[in-house]
Amino acid sequence: MASSDPMEEFLARERAALGDAAAQFQTSSADRTPALSPAPAIASPTTTTSQAAQAVTSPAASFTSPGAVFASSSPAVSAKSPPPQSQFEQEWQAKHREAIAARDEAAAAKHGEIVREARAAIDRFYEEYNEKKERAIADNRAAQEVEAQAAARGALWERTVRQIDLATKGVVAVGAEAARDTSRMRDLLQDLRRDPDAPGNKPRKQAAA
Repeated sequence: MASSDPMEEFLARERAALGDAAAQFQTSSADRTPALSPAPAIASPTTTTSQAAQAVTSPAASFTSPGAVFASSSPAVSAKSPPPQSQFEQEWQAKHREAIAARDEAAAAKHGEIVREARAAIDRFYEEYNEKKERAIADNRAAQEVEAQAAARGALWERTVRQIDLATKGVVAVGAEAARDTSRMRDLLQDLRRDPDAPGNKPRKQAAA
């Protein structure tokens, strides 16, 4: 019974045409075809996905708290007392304290000296001031006595002229008119002082006679 497959028919015709050569080709082709090894088993994707999900959803089992790591890695810190000072440090501190005390003592002595000098200068100032004041008072008193004695001497008009001169001493007349009036008054008083018949001059001449 003839095969209905066209490929089988074609191969049959070829084999019939080639004869023994077709058998050789078929044998050598079969020898050259390598034997296929069985494929390795592939894990089910459902199982792999479930394992990954379990690893992602439960990180607490493999995660360590940083506080615990720091607590375990950091050494315990204990309060340490300062080391004892060496002899060199103790000597240096003692010399430093002595230098400070000497400096303070010198500053206090200098301050006291300045205060004493200031007080002495103030006392000396007041002493000189009081001496000058007493001297000025004595000079003024002596000048007043001299003026009083001079005023008591001479005739009436002579004393009057002297008093006017003392009263107007140091006064500067303002304007030519004021200077002219003052000079006229002084001239009039001088005439009265020189006139023997002027009032106030006669009794003095009679008493002298």
